[in-house]
Amino acid sequence: MSDELRSGAVGPASAFSADDVSRRLPGAICHEGEWYVSATSVFASARKLVLKDNESFLVSDRRGDFPGGAPGEFGYYHRGTRYLSVLEARVQGDLPLVLDARTTHDHTRIVIEMTNGTVWQARGTKLAPHLLYLRRELVFEEDVLFERLSVHSFAATREPIEIELTLSVAADFADIFEVRGTLRRERGRMLAPHITTRGMVLSYHGLDGCVRTSEISIEPEATFVVDHRFVHRIRIGPEEDREIRLRVRPSEHAAGDARAGAAVVAFPTLPSRLARGRTLPALRFRTDHDGLNEILDGAVRDIAVMISTTTDGAYPYAGIPWYCAPFGRDGSITALQLLPWMPEVARGVLLFQARHQARDFDDFTDREPGKIFHELRVGEMAALREIPFIPYYGSCDSTPLFLILLHEYVRTTDDQETLRRLWPAALAAVEWMERYGDLDGDGFIEYLARSPLGLRNQAWKDSSDSVSHENGALAEPPIAPCEVQGYAYAAFLGSSELAEMLGDPDRSRAWRARAEALRARIHERYWL
Repeated sequence: MSDELRSGAVGPASAFSADDVSRRLPGAICHEGEWYVSATSVFASARKLVLKDNESFLVSDRRGDFPGGAPGEFGYYHRGTRYLSVLEARVQGDLPLVLDARTTHDHTRIVIEMTNGTVWQARGTKLAPHLLYLRRELVFEEDVLFERLSVHSFAATREPIEIELTLSVAADFADIFEVRGTLRRERGRMLAPHITTRGMVLSYHGLDGCVRTSEISIEPEATFVVDHRFVHRIRIGPEEDREIRLRVRPSEHAAGDARAGAAVVAFPTLPSRLARGRTLPALRFRTDHDGLNEILDGAVRDIAVMISTTTDGAYPYAGIPWYCAPFGRDGSITALQLLPWMPEVARGVLLFQARHQARDFDDFTDREPGKIFHELRVGEMAALREIPFIPYYGSCDSTPLFLILLHEYVRTTDDQETLRRLWPAALAAVEWMERYGDLDGDGFIEYLARSPLGLRNQAWKDSSDSVSHENGALAEPPIAPCEVQGYAYAAFLGSSELAEMLGDPDRSRAWRARAEALRARIHERYWL
């Protein structure tokens, strides 16, 4: 039976109509007269837990596992690569039973509380269910993943019980685009692992010449290791506790670097975040509605998680798991929405976007001078130009949004120093709107992908089938979205005000006139 049919039959095909089954179980398929639930669909609908810290994030199931053989996004990722594809905890080889699973209030830890089902002890005796309490915690500290697995015994007998706790690990070092389903013609090679009872080093030599390594340390030392499984045989008396700690540290070095594939080092002190929470922005909303207060507080915590620290400052990443990266449009809009309370985010976004602003032409990445990027990725596939997001500039609105954000940031903060620093980038962005953004000279900004791997549609809804005619036929680029012309109008108008602020009245008048002319054309061509 294929992998797609392993979740088990839901009943004979004759018992249900196809419409009934597809409506109740969208992932169901019929095979030889039996209905089955697609394993992929089961995992896709399962509740997942996520955690992020700067350039790292993880996706686990409700047990805190990255289940081996499961399709989808489970794993621990760092800088666009999956550094741990399997992490499984077992009691005497069995799955523990979940009592509660959650991400903490401050989004710094995943906490799973579990108990045992009926398991067999090492001496062949049966252990009654619910005698063990297991608490599993996952936490990041500076992109390093830590796990703490605690066990408490509620056994009434005076005799210690003997059990095996197993932690299984594996790493496939898949690029996140591979995990998403992109097929590659060839990959690099896995290096021989270095395994001891104190940890293991798993390494991959990529086609880009980079060696990526997961250095795994465990404490206390395992009783033995077999097939990437750390096995701890423990004796635990009534009301006693035991604890196993795991650390996974990612690294990437050039092949031949002495640090590539380094040996396991001693286990460090557990991160302070296991005891204290994340430092959240000093931002609190208070209304006379408790439910609204909870929603707003949750939004602040979510923002704190998604903001990563770059060399230019704060940058809000777009989403976990597939979009945990800088996006031009998303970064600018998020910074605009946060501007009254967190202007430092806007400054970080502006400086980062200016540093990656296009300075030449490149068809593969849809790059043009002055253009602000759409999406920036790192990893093996990006390094090898197997994907265009290095960065990719296929967005017709990220450039005017950059100018809008700069204007609003200066209006809000009066940060003249940052304005002067970014003014060359602003001039290049305005020139892009005037020279390269208007493809046919009609005064509007259009998009047309030149990259063979680029986005067909390059406005906010950038799926390939998002723009169609009234009869349903897909619209053919070049396309000039209405909202982008509004962005361009605001960008010209705001840039005019900034030019006047900097003592450049000629540019100020020219851009204001350009804005008013564009406004008139928008009303003439788009108004219904």
